[in-house]
Amino acid sequence: MKALASPFVGALLMGLLASPAIAQNTGAENQLDAVIKNGKLRVCTTGDYKPFTFHDKPANNYQGIDIDLAKSLASSLGVEADFVATTWKKLLADFTTGKCDIAMGGISVTLERQKQVFFSEPYLVNGKAPIARCEDEAKFQSIADINKPDVTVIVNPGGTNEKFVREKLGDAKIEIYPDNVTIFRQILDGKADIMIAESVETELQEKLHPGLCAINPEKPLQYGEMGYMLPEVPLSSRPMSTNGCILPRRRVSSIASTLLTSSSARDGSNVEAPDPNIILRQLTSERTGDDNAKFRLTSYRNYRAV
Repeated sequence: MKALASPFVGALLMGLLASPAIAQNTGAENQLDAVIKNGKLRVCTTGDYKPFTFHDKPANNYQGIDIDLAKSLASSLGVEADFVATTWKKLLADFTTGKCDIAMGGISVTLERQKQVFFSEPYLVNGKAPIARCEDEAKFQSIADINKPDVTVIVNPGGTNEKFVREKLGDAKIEIYPDNVTIFRQILDGKADIMIAESVETELQEKLHPGLCAINPEKPLQYGEMGYMLPEVPLSSRPMSTNGCILPRRRVSSIASTLLTSSSARDGSNVEAPDPNIILRQLTSERTGDDNAKFRLTSYRNYRAV
């Protein structure tokens, strides 16, 4: 039988096992018990961040890499994945007030978030990169090129994109645009010059929007990591090192994964989670001509727009 080898599976189980009961539960019941009892794993996700999470509103379903991983994780626990809509501005508040058990969907690991929640081991090393009309690509090769009063930078509110823009591009004209799905069309239509997003997102949007070019995505403007938000683990419940010291937050998830490598899924089935890095590196250039093309995981090694 194959082991639960994925760090995010181990990290989630550690967080759920060690966390206090969620709001509607009392006594010694931990959060994992509550998930099993309720028959669902509540997953906060923004639904606006291809290729990680996308809410197809007409069909009322969620699609994306992290959506498939969330379903796989829920299945390994013998429950259903219940996706809870949130926004980048409300994500942290929704999570810390107990609206969900885990948060997934291209979430950057930041110090401010780490002060309030745990994160899984990073599943993707990424960074911010510009995307602009292809005819302007040569004009925006550095932060200095972008950080000018005559450059309009468009950004979605409440997340790390806005934080980066306000910290690094204060001399540029900053345009806040609320819809992270249609925001790239604003650049094509000439209503903004450039957007800063995660490099993997700029590469995908380049494929989905002919006329836009990701600028140096292989050399991001800063270093970043993505992970899954997990519940706070009380100090008394954190693993101890061999010398009796409490292990730091980041190490908790890796240790949890190690502890679970000899375990099997609750329902006895074999579980081997896909590697998101493999998926992301093999994005294809296929598209339908629809800017809101649906996403499907055709295989764990070939995630593409269809």
